[in-house]
Amino acid sequence: MRIPSVLRLHRRPFPTRLVPPVRAMFETVAPHTTGPLRPVFASIGVTGRLLAKVFPRLGPELNALVRTTAVVTELAGAAGANVLATSARASVNVRLLPGDTAASAAARIRRVIADRHVEVEVASASEPSPVSPWTGPAWDRLVAATASALGEDVLPTPYIQLGASDSRWFTAISDHVYRFTPFHLTRGEREALHSHNERIRVGSWLRGIEFYRDLLRAG
Repeated sequence: MRIPSVLRLHRRPFPTRLVPPVRAMFETVAPHTTGPLRPVFASIGVTGRLLAKVFPRLGPELNALVRTTAVVTELAGAAGANVLATSARASVNVRLLPGDTAASAAARIRRVIADRHVEVEVASASEPSPVSPWTGPAWDRLVAATASALGEDVLPTPYIQLGASDSRWFTAISDHVYRFTPFHLTRGEREALHSHNERIRVGSWLRGIEFYRDLLRAG
């Protein structure tokens, strides 16, 4: 029996790896971590490969930090309930990890599907944005605004924004384009993003606005 193409994609996800901003994130939090994780994060140069393999098992957020993701979001077949389908279509939403390209992702998807009856077409694509530096005056202003609006106990770290934003269009005019979400979200609120009952608490929303106010003043 032939394995469905969408199932092949699910069974063979993209390989894992630690990209520089994620590695820097764990190096930054290591001195502030307690227990057995502190030496693990502090030795990320040695433990990085193992962590990259473990993270996907700990949830979708950590999974998206260490690999390009491909998720089937739409399925279509027959035009009606009493009509036999002559073809089927699946939409695959791909989020590229820095270092991967739209072309390399499409090529891998074709290799994984490996079915001459299935055509893979790139409907639209944009490459990963350049990684902005996490040192220098622009970064320092972010750090200062974080302390002012969110408190000294909040630690700014390099990170990869897991969702695309319009900020990618500004990379053509600046090397310092930062995606920052200054909102404290519960796990339930994060899981509801782009889903049913998407929400945020009023207090968290207002505190995030204070961050942007302080950032503008610092600039």
